[in-house]
Amino acid sequence: MKQNKTFFSMKTWCLFTFLMLGTNGNWAQTSPILTYEDFLNQVRNYHPLARQAKLQTEKGAAYVLKQKGAFDPNISGNIDQKYFNDSKYYSLLNGALKIPTWLGISVESGYDQNNGYRLNPQNYTPDAGLWYAGITVPLGKGLFMDQRRADLKQAKIYQKSSLADQRQMVNELLFEAAVGYLDWFKSYYKMKIYEEMHLTAQNRFEAIKQSVKYGDRAMIDTLEASIQVQNRYFSYQQAKLENWNDRELIAVFLWNENFIPLELDENTLPFSRTELTTTPFDLSYQSLKDSILQLHPTILNARYKIDYLKVSNRLRKENLKPKLDLKYNALSEPIGGDILSNYSINNYKWGAQLSMPLFLRKERGELKLSELEIQEQEYNLSNKMQLIEYKINVAQNKWSTTHEQTILYTQTVEDYKTLVQSEQQLLFNGESSLFLINSREMSYIEAQLKLLETQTENYKSRIYFQYALGNLN
Repeated sequence: MKQNKTFFSMKTWCLFTFLMLGTNGNWAQTSPILTYEDFLNQVRNYHPLARQAKLQTEKGAAYVLKQKGAFDPNISGNIDQKYFNDSKYYSLLNGALKIPTWLGISVESGYDQNNGYRLNPQNYTPDAGLWYAGITVPLGKGLFMDQRRADLKQAKIYQKSSLADQRQMVNELLFEAAVGYLDWFKSYYKMKIYEEMHLTAQNRFEAIKQSVKYGDRAMIDTLEASIQVQNRYFSYQQAKLENWNDRELIAVFLWNENFIPLELDENTLPFSRTELTTTPFDLSYQSLKDSILQLHPTILNARYKIDYLKVSNRLRKENLKPKLDLKYNALSEPIGGDILSNYSINNYKWGAQLSMPLFLRKERGELKLSELEIQEQEYNLSNKMQLIEYKINVAQNKWSTTHEQTILYTQTVEDYKTLVQSEQQLLFNGESSLFLINSREMSYIEAQLKLLETQTENYKSRIYFQYALGNLN
């Protein structure tokens, strides 16, 4: 009767252990699931850095608008009068409209009405005033490039750069968020592995106590089984702490549409391990790698930096020319309110202005510095392309290797599981020991953790590959 009770106890314990091992980490999940896609969508739409990234394009547009203002028509007016001893010495009235153009030519039109007892003769106008219209043409410096055109060209380059900045910011944000999510995923299932093996050790401990009670085992076996329970529980607590910390990290990435940070419910779980499919390297990326690389935001920004400097370089070259501005205004006296009724080609005002530094040391120095900056940035671009290509190749190699490792370790886990089950049967038959079963289970735990690690790293390598291409978004 005593043996029957012992046999029933040991059989129940062994059957329970086998059932626990047979689950292989697939637990019923009734808690809410935060999927990888839903998590990244939440980050992409509502995270402050994602919203900040969207501001980059608005800043670029605003900068272009600002520099276009240099080409806005300008209206001006001036009146200057002097009275002394009841005499009007002079009255100077002027109104003008000046329109700068992209070609560097300025178009100007205006009206002058000047009179007075002490008026300077050169300022004399008919009683009805004098209308004028004309142009100012830079024939030397400023003919092909001037500061206004350079500023606008650079503003348009900055606008393109702001788009690349936006992509880069989102790329960095999503990469950090994705890695954080997968770390949470890994630590959660690591915790579940230790929890399962702790329960296995706990149930074995209870079964050993029953065996000792009925005299089938020595009392010292309960001590060894108890130590196994304690060690497993310690590992479970460590894994649980790691999971808590990873949960706190991904909560940092969660915000709602009202710009309020969200807390992740303690019952929320990551997606199931069955959804974490490992894949070999996608060969279609190989043929597209070079073309995608050219669109990498870091590469684009480096090129935009060179383009920006080339505009400055062109302006520096323009500054080597002498300044020669030619100005011509046609004049007309309005008769009866008609501006053109008294127009004659013989009525005009013109002028020319010439200036040039004799040695051009400042201009030549600025040009040389500009050329050196361009050369420096071209070297920087080559270096960045090499580094990015290196990162892409590293991610590609890791992607392929982790896929092969996952296939290998999937079989390894099954083999260790078979060994544990066999050792359980031997222990049940009295042909093994707690030390051996514990050794088998520790190897089984390590294999499960290694498989979980390689599965996660395979998924991370795919993410890192797209991140290295600057195309994670």
